[in-house]
Amino acid sequence: MARVALGPARIGLHNGVSLLTILNDILDFSKIDAGKLTLETVDFDLLALVGDAAGIVQGQADAKSLLLRRELALDLPRYVRADPTRLRQILINLLGNALKFTANGEVLLEVRRARTPPRRDGRSEIDFIISDTGPGIDADTLPRLFQKFEQADHSTTRRYGGTGLGLAICKELVELMGGTIGVESRVGIGSRFHFTLPLQDGSAPAADARRPQRHARHACRLRILCAEDVRTNQIIIGTLLEGMGHDVTIVENGELALRALGTGAYDCVLMDGRMPSMDGEQAARLIRDGGNAEFPIPDTHIPILALTANASEHDRQRYLAAGMDDFLSKPVDEALLFEKIDAIIDLLLARGHALPPAVPSEDENLARQFGLDGGEPPAPADPMTAPVHILPLAGLSPQHLQRIAQAFLTEAPRRLDLACHAVRDGNASAAAAAFHALKGSAGYLSRPTLHGLCHQMETLASNGQLDNVEQFLPQLHAALDAARRDLEVQPGA
Repeated sequence: MARVALGPARIGLHNGVSLLTILNDILDFSKIDAGKLTLETVDFDLLALVGDAAGIVQGQADAKSLLLRRELALDLPRYVRADPTRLRQILINLLGNALKFTANGEVLLEVRRARTPPRRDGRSEIDFIISDTGPGIDADTLPRLFQKFEQADHSTTRRYGGTGLGLAICKELVELMGGTIGVESRVGIGSRFHFTLPLQDGSAPAADARRPQRHARHACRLRILCAEDVRTNQIIIGTLLEGMGHDVTIVENGELALRALGTGAYDCVLMDGRMPSMDGEQAARLIRDGGNAEFPIPDTHIPILALTANASEHDRQRYLAAGMDDFLSKPVDEALLFEKIDAIIDLLLARGHALPPAVPSEDENLARQFGLDGGEPPAPADPMTAPVHILPLAGLSPQHLQRIAQAFLTEAPRRLDLACHAVRDGNASAAAAAFHALKGSAGYLSRPTLHGLCHQMETLASNGQLDNVEQFLPQLHAALDAARRDLEVQPGA
């Protein structure tokens, strides 16, 4: 008896949902027409919202055995400030349409920064692109598609239902949010709907702060290749990544990175911008081109995260143009590193990669067993008067800090000697590279003097002003000597 009643109940539920959708569309458009639709402006997690929207329509894809894929660029802002409800509504409408009209194949949602110059108001232009392998739309229909009560043809309402208001509402909402929307389509191939919104960077809510817990580990374990020539950075980045549960291989330049990618399997690359033999930009371009005759690269889409001590918008655009996906400033911030790797894991899973789970560390198991908590660190002393030391990071033990201090004591004088020789020889490019490398190491010192001087001198050398660089060399020597004296008297140095 229950089995007999199930058919009519399911039909009634379907009809009720359809009627509710029609009523909501009509109400929304009535508000827009009357100028009474208002937008809220709140901080929200953009990546989570995109995931929620895709999750809501996943059932539609599963019911038709369609593949629903997401491609989220690694340099997307995590938190933005806009109207999350209306953005979710636009995405669900466009994704729902794509799934409704696609019989075979896939629907792809891409979200990335627009390839446009930065806006003066500080907002980021974000592109949202929904592509499908559906029947396509003929050229005569495209100009009318975003008008109210319009559908591709008169049989659409009979076959699929709907009001013909969905795309018109999307257009109005996008324009209310200051954006643009459009579509390209080819009959027999599929359609590509896209909209661009200017989104202000937002803040993480207090209950969802970015900073990971002490010794936090990712859910999946990655095989990470790190190309970095400064020993101090190698130790810090390698230790942090291993502490997050990953397998890390360190190489010293772009050529060795190509060799490693051509002979081993890796999930992502952390690539320093400036390295000897072959820099990060050259290596990234070769990776995207499939390598060369000596080192063919099997995975040309492997995520590449740039490591750079120069974090300007110009540098970001340069690295993206070279084929890198995002960048991380040095000195490396542990919370940002954790977040960037988290985004890479999400990207790889969305691409269908099978990633092994992370294995808890022995320290983590013991801490959980005995209920131990590292607690809050003590308040820092004044960095300008306290002895110079290596800045503590949550993933680094005292033994790691000693290794980093020793690496700095060994490497920093050599970097300064290289810079001085380059200045005397009139080689501005070599001088800038040496100051850049020394700046990367100095960023982990508790006193900012050496880092600031290196930054200033790198800028002067990059502009060819070697006479001005010479004037600052005594100050640089004094700052380095002070750091060395303090580090050498510390235990284990």
